[in-house]
Amino acid sequence: TADELLTLMNYPSLWNADYTLAADIDLTTATNGLSQMPIGSVETPYSGTFDGNGYEISGINISGDRYVALFGYVNEATIKNLTASGNITASSYYSGGIVAYAGSGAVRIEKCHNKCTVTGMEYIAGIVGYMKGTDSVNTAEPKSVVENCWNSGIINAIDEIQSDAGGIVGSAWNIGGIKNCLNTGLVTTGSVAPEKAYLGGICGKTYSYVQIDNCYNAVAPVTVSENTNYVRGITGYPGAKNASNCYYKDGLGMRDPACGSAYSAAEFSLLNVYGAWIDKNEPKLAAFYVCNHEEVEYRTIIPSTCAANGSAKEVCEACFEELGTVELPLDENVHTTYRFAYMSETEEYAYVCNGCEAVVDRISGECALIPTFVSANDDGTVTIMLNIRAEVPVIAVGFEVTAPIGATLVNVASDITEDGGFTFAGATEYVNEYRMSVISNTATEKTLDATVALTYTIEDAMLGEKYLFELSVLEAYNEAQTVEFATADAELTYIEKIKGDVNGDGVVSVADVITVLKAVINDETVDNADMNNDGRLGLVDVLRILRKATE
Repeated sequence: TADELLTLMNYPSLWNADYTLAADIDLTTATNGLSQMPIGSVETPYSGTFDGNGYEISGINISGDRYVALFGYVNEATIKNLTASGNITASSYYSGGIVAYAGSGAVRIEKCHNKCTVTGMEYIAGIVGYMKGTDSVNTAEPKSVVENCWNSGIINAIDEIQSDAGGIVGSAWNIGGIKNCLNTGLVTTGSVAPEKAYLGGICGKTYSYVQIDNCYNAVAPVTVSENTNYVRGITGYPGAKNASNCYYKDGLGMRDPACGSAYSAAEFSLLNVYGAWIDKNEPKLAAFYVCNHEEVEYRTIIPSTCAANGSAKEVCEACFEELGTVELPLDENVHTTYRFAYMSETEEYAYVCNGCEAVVDRISGECALIPTFVSANDDGTVTIMLNIRAEVPVIAVGFEVTAPIGATLVNVASDITEDGGFTFAGATEYVNEYRMSVISNTATEKTLDATVALTYTIEDAMLGEKYLFELSVLEAYNEAQTVEFATADAELTYIEKIKGDVNGDGVVSVADVITVLKAVINDETVDNADMNNDGRLGLVDVLRILRKATE
């Protein structure tokens, strides 16, 4: 009962016995007037077996200086099959949802689930704040193990000097093991020094021979410190790089090459249980917490999935199972990003929303593709400048370029940036015929005025030869329900660039002299006008161009 558990908390003489829960316990219902205290201390560690028997201890509200948790200090102990919920608050070091400090003797924490919000300084985690591990490196198997455990509580590290914080273990030393564990709780720290912010979805810091196997993290750790290298998906500071088969949800904005790799929601949806992260290619069920989606704070509505009839998918943030749909106002039923895809039903290509597979339609009029040319560059290439304009809002503009025989696309440049709302796509394979496009990166319609530069080499190009580039199938897409195709073919005459020919007409003339003289007066730059190669324009360059024009 709640009263019996409070008695256990307050009497160290009871800390060397075994206990089994027979029911859920809510500590707020206790009537004996005793305070909530951690079970186990440095002077008298808890050294028995505590079997939660699948039940939950709720209403936890334990605070103190250090060694603050449901079990403060344990040694030669086993704690298993237990769920804890409430609040743990330490003003100093060593705090955890289940155990604050696991000593060097054999300690096993199995099938435990922390829901508590844990606040403390250094060495803080959802399951074990600090795990000392086995001292002897000659031990074949680690005696101290955290296995099949799950943290869904928030972990707040508040030390401004150093934070060893993790979803499962804060800091693990010597020989120890962390196996088959899952974190779906936020691990966070304040303004700690960047080089001392050790945050990991599973473990904040590891040393010596600590082994981490088959673990998964679904939430990115967060720190307000900038430029830190120790905030990672699995282990913040992997002093022990002994990890295998560990993954964190793709899209967390982090890399963890020493201990784990990203794993997509689609892949993880194959494994609909907590823990039991046995093999990513062959997920296997285990006798552990089956995901029943009861952690409401970890269910998320994704309004941008564009489900039919103005609804959005409801997805479990932990296991990614689709739970159903939620009706949304029409103004919230927005599309996600688009991709260019082949539609087998109509046997044509179109732009398709990545969320709901809706096809956007081509619009008519008020769009232009205007080609201009730069003749031979210094390196023997030619560049086509394409100005793409859409005076009506568009989601995407697509076009094809057919280059003449012997021409090879070698470079693509664009003034389109994400800040401008569009991204240039296509031409990545550098083949003569290739569809290219600019496409909205926010899936919203905007007007467009952009430039794309396509640079080609032309095999066996000859001076004075004309080369035809066909620019065709200009398509602008939005929701307008109408279609128009436009073409814009143009010829390029291959002319060798002559030093001093700044207007590109193939000869050096008085017109070039006047252009360069104006540039010198106005302190401007002009391509192909630095006659003495000193890196700037001056009267010497003007005189040399004049001499060349009058020869």
